[in-house]
Amino acid sequence: MNFHTLITHNPILAYLTSGALGGLVGGLLLLLIQTILKQGVAYHYKKKIKDFNHQYDEKLASFNEQIAIQAEYRKLDFDRKIHDFSLYSSKRHELYPALFKQIHQLEHVIRIADNTSFIHLDNLTSKDQILPLIKKIARLSNFKPLEMAIDEQIISKIQEFDPNENPNWNAFLGLIKDLLLNNIWMEIFKDIRLLDVFVSDNVFYFSEDVVSRVTDISHDLETISIGRNEISSEERESIRRKMQRNINELRLMIKKELTVGDYSPLENEL
Repeated sequence: MNFHTLITHNPILAYLTSGALGGLVGGLLLLLIQTILKQGVAYHYKKKIKDFNHQYDEKLASFNEQIAIQAEYRKLDFDRKIHDFSLYSSKRHELYPALFKQIHQLEHVIRIADNTSFIHLDNLTSKDQILPLIKKIARLSNFKPLEMAIDEQIISKIQEFDPNENPNWNAFLGLIKDLLLNNIWMEIFKDIRLLDVFVSDNVFYFSEDVVSRVTDISHDLETISIGRNEISSEERESIRRKMQRNINELRLMIKKELTVGDYSPLENEL
């Protein structure tokens, strides 16, 4: 109902706004009614706006609180992931050089073991000279498997040797050398097994390509050491060349992985 309709349908208002009093009183009354109605409408809308603003402020405060909580959670989660990845990366930088060092040393040891001429016992004239000479050769050549090869069996053989009962001195020296070589290759095989255990224990830190390449190298090392009497010299040399290529490629793979880093796990989680 608008203002005009209100007046025309109300007999009192119609009377006051008609006739002689219509001029002054009607005008004042109309002004009063307009003012009251405007104030009522204004108050109503002000209250509505105030209530709306209050609800908006509450929702905004709650939203900001939730945003702050989520931001703090994301920050803590991100910091944790950065910390975990830093530990993971540091471990890789520790293990990869250790892995390559083991492989390089094994290849070097096998190369030395293939050339047995440095174990020269022919000039010895007494059994008491054998052990000191072997230890000296091991020390000067920095060939640890040779020193490790001196076991109780060899020591016992030397101590029990009697030149009166076994006049063939050269045959005895040949026997000692054969025992030494057999023990040397057994020590090398133990180191190959230690390499396999090292890879197995730390496989989480190595890429699949590296593990696959190391497996090939380990197999070739085993073939050259344990199966040395079952393959020809040509096959042995072919395996050695293949193994050397794999070692060179492994070195490049490790260098690349440590230089570039592996950020994919962290990116996927974030």
